[in-house]
Amino acid sequence: MKTTPSKSREKLGERLKTFRKTLKMNQKGLADILQVEQALISMVENSKTEFAYWHTRKLKEIYNLNPDWLEYGEGEMYLSKPDNLQVAEAQAGYTPKFTKKRTDKVMEVVDSIISREGIANYEDFCLKHGLYHNYLYEFQANRIKDPNKLVYDVLYRKYKANLGYVFYDDPDMFINAADDVRVLSITVDKNNNEVIKAVPVYAQAGYQKGFADPEFIESLPDYDFYNDDEGTYRVFELKGDSMYPHLMEGDFVKAKFLPPMHWRDKLRQHEVFIVVTKDGVVCKQLADHDAATGNIRLHSFNNLYQDYTINLADVYELWYYKGFYSRRTLRDVR
Repeated sequence: MKTTPSKSREKLGERLKTFRKTLKMNQKGLADILQVEQALISMVENSKTEFAYWHTRKLKEIYNLNPDWLEYGEGEMYLSKPDNLQVAEAQAGYTPKFTKKRTDKVMEVVDSIISREGIANYEDFCLKHGLYHNYLYEFQANRIKDPNKLVYDVLYRKYKANLGYVFYDDPDMFINAADDVRVLSITVDKNNNEVIKAVPVYAQAGYQKGFADPEFIESLPDYDFYNDDEGTYRVFELKGDSMYPHLMEGDFVKAKFLPPMHWRDKLRQHEVFIVVTKDGVVCKQLADHDAATGNIRLHSFNNLYQDYTINLADVYELWYYKGFYSRRTLRDVR
């Protein structure tokens, strides 16, 4: 017989801590795996909040963790322990640190930009882009825990650096501007904070053509909701019934931008994405991803719709599902 819910919550925190220690991982490492804040892991382990079912599901998918053991203390910790935990993490799209090779590649890109733009030195480069003056030296010494502000926000967005060159040994250091359809356009307020834009149904035809056009993005309505991290968010209104019964026509999906640099290693099966292509804007579950060919199979929750396959080369943007606003309930459903 399962324990009472109150005891389950209390013991769940203890068991999560035990599980984390078997991975020889600190709270920040587990938080990175689950894409949550470290504070959440601390609160769960100290029985100050509950653990969401999708977090348990993710640990099951990555590590074969036994949900019954975590929730109720029943059975063994693992359904079957992975032979190689690092491989399991890599398959889940978790990259713990920049390697020296990748760090060196980033610095090659920075050096090229400095030479091309006539920037005096690393300090001036940092100050020009809102980084503290010693940032690049700290980055080279592997002291920057999250280098996305440099790599994605500066090198990719502002200079169209080819992140395939940094991460996957593609030959070209920069994206050909004529071929680039994946540099994200954003708008900021007077305090230089990103403004969350909404893409209602009436604007989606234009979005397919104007997603990289700053003026078009600026013309979209603002959408005000709580943003719990520094990622880029957008809100998309759904049309049709392909995701019934979980998502309905008229619901607004809030989604976080997934940079193309992560498309090869962070596309997880069974997760839901907003997918933008030349053919439209759709909300689908990722049923399969062939990293070798770049093919992804998209699934609808409504069984009346068949799965179909597209190639990532034909995808303009991917937005990771983070929740939705329903006109039926008038509240944010996470």
